[in-house]
Amino acid sequence: MRKIAILCLLLVGALPALAGSYRPDEIPNVQRMDRRRYVSNPDGILSAGAVARIDSLCASLRERGLAQVAVVAVDDIAGGDAFSFAVELFRSWGVGSAESDNGLGILLVKELREIRFVTGGGLEGILPDALCKRIQLNYMLPAFREGDYSAGMVAGVEAAAAVLEGGEADLSGDGGELPAWMIFVIVVGFIVGPLGLVLAALSMMFMIVPVTLLGPEHKRLAIFIMAVLNFLVGWFNGMGWPPCGRVMTHWFSIKERGTKMSIWNCAHNVGGALVGPMAVYGAIWFGSWFCGSHTELYFLIGTYLFPAVVAIFIAILAYVLIRDTPQSCSLPSVEKWRNDYPKNYSAKQEEVLTTREIFFKYVLNNKLLWFIAIANAFVYMVRYGCLDWAPTYLRDAQGYDIKQAGWAYFAYEFAAIPGTLICGWLSDKVFHGRRAVPTILFMAIVAVFIFLYWQFSSNYFIVTMSLIAIGFFIYGPVMLIGVQALDLAPKNAAGTAAGLTGFFGYFLGTAILANIVIGSVAEAAGWDWTFILLIAACFLSIVFMAFTYKGEKEILGQK
Repeated sequence: MRKIAILCLLLVGALPALAGSYRPDEIPNVQRMDRRRYVSNPDGILSAGAVARIDSLCASLRERGLAQVAVVAVDDIAGGDAFSFAVELFRSWGVGSAESDNGLGILLVKELREIRFVTGGGLEGILPDALCKRIQLNYMLPAFREGDYSAGMVAGVEAAAAVLEGGEADLSGDGGELPAWMIFVIVVGFIVGPLGLVLAALSMMFMIVPVTLLGPEHKRLAIFIMAVLNFLVGWFNGMGWPPCGRVMTHWFSIKERGTKMSIWNCAHNVGGALVGPMAVYGAIWFGSWFCGSHTELYFLIGTYLFPAVVAIFIAILAYVLIRDTPQSCSLPSVEKWRNDYPKNYSAKQEEVLTTREIFFKYVLNNKLLWFIAIANAFVYMVRYGCLDWAPTYLRDAQGYDIKQAGWAYFAYEFAAIPGTLICGWLSDKVFHGRRAVPTILFMAIVAVFIFLYWQFSSNYFIVTMSLIAIGFFIYGPVMLIGVQALDLAPKNAAGTAAGLTGFFGYFLGTAILANIVIGSVAEAAGWDWTFILLIAACFLSIVFMAFTYKGEKEILGQK
């Protein structure tokens, strides 16, 4: 009678397969029927030999108290979200002991071509997400690609068991990842924020060498060294925004991110404002200490050494205090905490992604990211076109003295702080998490004031007011485009998405368009054409941001 009942249960459990897909409550829990079994294989994807081998490994791990493992292989699942499905399934089964939370669930969905590991809190230090992903890439996926699911599953469970037993799995293969040199460039260039600040500070310190040790007879060499060091400072400074953006996506939900990022973005202006006083007081406080009576060298201390030391101190402080995710502090995700889920949110966004997934699935193939990256180039062209050329234009073309031009520049920079904060608040509270609309609105206003600045440049009052207005309105779009890049990518790909938009902004927008193109046009065709270019850049940024209007609404689930 007992055998007949078990057979009936097995038959009932097999019925969903005929329907095409399973729900979590429809997966047969073989443990309830036989404590010696750990593999649920209702569709016969795994061979009998593979099931027996995995059962043996799992039994050994359980007997020694190392882990409680459950393995599931099915053709298809309802809903299509393998990660959420696996979490719900293994949680309902109670995989792992209550005392040590040492559960390990492994789900294979053949039709989705996905394999998912779910670990209990007691195993996260032994089998972190990154290591699970490497096991999948190196041991399981090569066999899966050949259609040998049995060999791949056995190899993956053996590798996980080796790690749980205190050994090390061979993870030296590339597993389909990008080349090592590319990963190094990505990590060094876009991920390690505090390290980037330290390297930028060290590069800045070395600038004192060509200034002090190379005389007029070595002018060309000094210029070359300064150019290289300036390049390195810019490169290493570029490491800051992507990791900061990624951290912000994990700690703030999408409908509060605009406000929080606007506060963070004021660092540009606060830092720029502190440059002058820091150089002066660095020279006063430490110049005499280092240079004695050589007062002509005081400024070198304030300009190069003192800011670099302060930057290194801040970098160390950031490294000690900043945490990547709430989960690393045993907190729930911010979406769960605030109940603020975007329409495209899934638990998969909390997973560690491979480099290939980040680049080719979520960044390079995301047309909305490309639209905002191009828009960012034109926004940066306007930002730095006004920032870098305003003093020169006022002095050379309009005859203002240096002091007048400097005060206009000062007003431009400081007006950005309230403008950025208001823009972030508007995007969150008025536009409910949308970034394209306030960006378009602000860029249109910027275009108006650039026109006024151009047409009434002989009137110092109008010039000053126009620069204040441009500074007030331009930094909001600078910030919101960065936030939108974070919104459009999964959280663990946010740093790379931010890096893409930042690259377009600084390289194409600043270095090429704002510096080279505007400078060349001003020299060849006159200042009037530079203003035409700036207004055209405003218009083009609006056009490319408009391309994201519909896609952004869909992401936020707005009608």
